[in-house]
Amino acid sequence: DITINSDGHQTDIKGLISASPGEGKVYEAWLGDAGGSEYKLSLGQINENGTINVSQHMVDPFTYTIFFITEEPENDVDPNSANAVAGVELKAPFGQ
Repeated sequence: DITINSDGHQTDIKGLISASPGEGKVYEAWLGDAGGSEYKLSLGQINENGTINVSQHMVDPFTYTIFFITEEPENDVDPNSANAVAGVELKAPFGQ
């Protein structure tokens, strides 16, 4: 379950992931501009209890068209995203 709300500047993302990552892995949440610039913004690691709670001031959050989760190695130093294991297309403009 995921809820994303934005007034065009302040963006709040809350959710609960029911699955667990594999041994030595963590889940990481992302926003992406699929079909546009292809830019991917990391929202950070999903908490061990499966929750995500992000509140961030963004210049233009409506440029993002997808929310997705990747499974990454613990202590991953690669800033790029792995392949998505779950995701949802955001209806434009999301949160309104």
